[in-house]
Amino acid sequence: MSTRVETSVQIPSSEARRASIRPSIRVLGSFGLVLLMGLTGCVNGAWKSALKEDSTAGYYRFIRDHEDSKYADEARERLE
Repeated sequence: MSTRVETSVQIPSSEARRASIRPSIRVLGSFGLVLLMGLTGCVNGAWKSALKEDSTAGYYRFIRDHEDSKYADEARERLE
């Protein structure tokens, strides 16, 4: 004797799938913006610390950690 169980599965339409993805994209975009703002703040804070320290070690450390920042060239100039 066997028992057969039937289940139904609803597959969402392509429009429903797109609608469910949109909020996720907004959340990820917002998170990315906040992350970018936070990283920019870190670079500015690190540069201010290097300026305050005003030492060879401080400028080398800044260049090592933030070699692509807009302040890296100025740090190199201060080392010369």
